[in-house]
Amino acid sequence: MSASWRRLARQVPLMAASLALAVGFWFFVALREKVEVGYLVPLAFEGFPQRLVIDGAPLEAVYVRLRGQRQAVENIDPQQLRVRVDLAAARAGNNVVPLAAPMVVVPRGVLVVASRRPRST
Repeated sequence: MSASWRRLARQVPLMAASLALAVGFWFFVALREKVEVGYLVPLAFEGFPQRLVIDGAPLEAVYVRLRGQRQAVENIDPQQLRVRVDLAAARAGNNVVPLAAPMVVVPRGVLVVASRRPRST
């Protein structure tokens, strides 16, 4: 075996370790990458008291910003997203129900960053 082949053979473990480290870092970055998306999500009114009615035009949807790992966010089915508004505590007169992140039904691993009324055009 020539001297150059022996030198190369001694460096193979170092090359393999370098390649494994590079692949490991790539997976770490690729799998941990966070993305943020926005959806117009319909409201689902629940627990509505029988003797009360909604007067006027209630809000039908809100704009929700979601954040999570790329794979989790890409797998979201927008048709499955809902904002559950519990009206069980509603009384006669004007009622204001503030929107909160726990009201938004999202898959595991996805966080609600913000919610707001959609902009009028």
